[in-house]
Amino acid sequence: MEQVLFHIIMIDRFSPCLQLLSRLSASSSELIEAMETVQSQTTGSPNAISQAAAVVALSHSASLVEPMLRAYRKRHLLLCDRLSDIPGLRFIPSEGSFYLFVNVADAISNLYRSGILEASSDTAFSEYLLEHHGLAVVPGTVFGSPGHLRLSFAVSEDQIIEAAGRLKRACAAHLT
Repeated sequence: MEQVLFHIIMIDRFSPCLQLLSRLSASSSELIEAMETVQSQTTGSPNAISQAAAVVALSHSASLVEPMLRAYRKRHLLLCDRLSDIPGLRFIPSEGSFYLFVNVADAISNLYRSGILEASSDTAFSEYLLEHHGLAVVPGTVFGSPGHLRLSFAVSEDQIIEAAGRLKRACAAHLT
């Protein structure tokens, strides 16, 4: 583990959904000491407004987060419903993220066999979706899961409906 720390700098923030900007870092002790030296000369104490905002956010986080959670649940259900109408797609509903991982292997195979895709891969399918249907998705290969797409539902309901329609048309292209 020590050898790995010399090659890694991880910086994260406290409570991103509440937009609090405290940072956390994991790296070698020498690098962290250097970062602390730079930080001590470039920032001061948090101002009173930031401190007050942090107190309010932490004291009322449930009331601030609950409307967001309701909206995400609704969008999640909408995306699941729309994807269920697309033959050949398989997915497991999300249990805590803002995206779905969708198995598109059958769609890829159909589109490749019909000559629509140049390669039988989720990357080729992602490029096809973007170039021919104006739909940006993330291929599962970048997460170690070939044959899948990562679809975000951190967008409006109208965008989910439009995106699902585009995906459905793309998956049916081999039928025309």
